[in-house]
Amino acid sequence: MEPRRASQSRVAGPVLFGAILILVGALLLLGTLTTFDIGSIWRWLPSALIVIGLWQLYESRGRALTGPLILIAVGVLVQLAVLDAVEWSTIACFWPVIIILAGLSILLGRQGTRGGATASGSDRLSATALFAGVERRITSKDFRGGEVTAIFGGGEVDMRDAEVTHPPATLNVTALFGGVDIKVPEGWRADLPVTAILGGAADERRVRVAPTDGAPQLIVTGVAMFGGGSLKN
Repeated sequence: MEPRRASQSRVAGPVLFGAILILVGALLLLGTLTTFDIGSIWRWLPSALIVIGLWQLYESRGRALTGPLILIAVGVLVQLAVLDAVEWSTIACFWPVIIILAGLSILLGRQGTRGGATASGSDRLSATALFAGVERRITSKDFRGGEVTAIFGGGEVDMRDAEVTHPPATLNVTALFGGVDIKVPEGWRADLPVTAILGGAADERRVRVAPTDGAPQLIVTGVAMFGGGSLKN
């Protein structure tokens, strides 16, 4: 990723979420100060999930699929139900699609060994935790990035044995009612521009070593909704 592209990735998520908050606040203010009926506008609120999912697809250049596609699918189904285009009972028939997407992601991204954290020497990571937990230990000498999806579950990615020879590596995280912890080596440059919606993302590294010129760089992007993400060492 070029430096300019890396800089855009760090600010795009907060900018998008900030714009959504401003829009929601403006609508609320308009409804309280005037007689303008905002009820019909709120009916389109689930479309925000679709926008966020599409943004994730764009940011990852299509490399992160599971989390964004789940967000888009949930947004589309809920939006159709709110608009009375489909019945809620009909949506209940299609929720297993989320499990199918998660299963496909696991099959396509399955690598490494059994026992404890699964080791991966691949330059790209794909991990999904659905109502469960997943652990990945990255040993690649040329890690490029990937995606981690945690839905009602937890994920842990240990990158202390990894190397990034073409910085920055970009990891897309989707945490819905779940959490993802990422362990990075000392001396790495690490940014966490995750969009938090009733959730959080924090840099919890206890040991801070000033990165040198040319140090490996990791950018963690994505969405934490009713969930969280953290950097540790």
